[in-house]
Amino acid sequence: MRTPSDFLQSFREGKMPEDSKFSVLCLAETALGEGDEQSLEALSSELTPAQASILAITEARVSQSDVLPMIELSLSICSSRDTRDLELEGRARMERGLERFISGNIEGASEDLSWAETRLKSVAKAGRNHDLALLNKASFHLSTNEPMMALHTYGEISIADDHAAETFVFSRLGASRILASMQQFKDAARNAWNAISHADTCGIVELQWQSMALFLGLSAQEMGEDVMSMSKTIQDVDEIFNRCLELRPTLDGPDRPDLRGLLLAATALDRVEELDWIEVESIDDPLLASGFFTATGSDRWQQRFKELTGLN
Repeated sequence: MRTPSDFLQSFREGKMPEDSKFSVLCLAETALGEGDEQSLEALSSELTPAQASILAITEARVSQSDVLPMIELSLSICSSRDTRDLELEGRARMERGLERFISGNIEGASEDLSWAETRLKSVAKAGRNHDLALLNKASFHLSTNEPMMALHTYGEISIADDHAAETFVFSRLGASRILASMQQFKDAARNAWNAISHADTCGIVELQWQSMALFLGLSAQEMGEDVMSMSKTIQDVDEIFNRCLELRPTLDGPDRPDLRGLLLAATALDRVEELDWIEVESIDDPLLASGFFTATGSDRWQQRFKELTGLN
């Protein structure tokens, strides 16, 4: 699947196809993120006033400047008769909702994020901005301790609509984690399995890793029970474990639930010895170090656990 970065590269080479599914604004924001000033300048000259106002918001966020004035200006431009853009007005309201949440205005954030999602569903359903609005709305509900509302929002991202593959991944991962927190492990594993499929479609390695590691962690808790439905058999778990071994992510970070999930699966599959590439000194997660000590009985892992918890 071609990404905005792929189309931006085509633009640099003068081979930009006319049927690009990404707007000039999207490519300009990609150029900004990649630090490509030449492409950014060229693309900016093609933006409408409404698009330019949204790009100004993104530039303010990147430079860590005061974003709110840019948002209010964009709302004015996007809603004015001569420069009106209904979709980008929804995007600007979403941006204001995020800014209000950051400043602690929860009621205002909720109003803006809901308004934005409703508008974008009406004028740009399953488009890039609508996807962002849905994911941000779900994140807002999680941040305000409303997991069931977040789960409902993820459920609105339906495969019947043409959402981006990565949007499906984020929604299925989010739903899986919520369901796991509610002890609904079979439904959680099913969502993680679906996330793997969508992650393979978009081809983003980090999303593939996160999806597979979550699936393995959830599966390991039930492998002693009856074989589950769909494709979730022990053979499938074994195959996903093999794929994770091929990816081998970085090991740093104080909280690595992904690696803990991999270890759980390795223990259930009796393949812990195949994780010997995980170096003791590279691990900063005390729970992971404790898990390795339990699985291997290694004094080195016990010592690492003590170092990370200050028990030495």
